[in-house]
Amino acid sequence: PTPAQVAEQLAARVGLMQDSYLGLVFALCNKSMQARHWEQILDLVGFAMEPDSAFTLQKAIDLDVGKHTEKLQKLSESATKEHAIEIALDAMENDWKPVQLELQPYRHTGTCVIAGSCVEEMRGVVDDHLVKTRLMRGSPHVQAWATRLKGWQ
Repeated sequence: PTPAQVAEQLAARVGLMQDSYLGLVFALCNKSMQARHWEQILDLVGFAMEPDSAFTLQKAIDLDVGKHTEKLQKLSESATKEHAIEIALDAMENDWKPVQLELQPYRHTGTCVIAGSCVEEMRGVVDDHLVKTRLMRGSPHVQAWATRLKGWQ
């Protein structure tokens, strides 16, 4: 074959790879996928698939997993959005670690009150977290973290 023919054949193969398999590869190689997502994949394709070195693209092709690419992509996208919620919840928890409750003696009564600067700092964090939790509650991808999110309300 001539170099032009080889280039055409290569372009055709790359095009086939992009059109047929790239979406499948991205969906199945998503690092956000958890065990619950792999269980959903089992239900979808009808057999267990594990994200390990034994499961190759060729095996996926041979098992006709590609016919489920669109649903697998949606599942992968959902896993990514669920993971973003998990990261946001972790960040919210970490926001509270440096916050200290400062108490000051109140006049000469023998009791203490919360320091004003501490209250302002806490109020700012609470306001920020209320906005974040409202946004998360409105997400269709919050179900996996609903119990954890409920603790923030």
